[in-house]
Amino acid sequence: MSYLGEQGLTRFKTPEQLEVVGSLPRNETLRKVLKYQLRDSFADKAWP
Repeated sequence: MSYLGEQGLTRFKTPEQLEVVGSLPRNETLRKVLKYQLRDSFADKAWP
């Protein structure tokens, strides 16, 4: 997260947590990211 500060991102815009995933769920025709599936997959996680 220190990288973001070095790049000039203000502290209040810095994310509290960052989750790195191997791939994003996409639809088959337009290859757009399926945001509802992302929300559902992270809704089960308990954030500290």
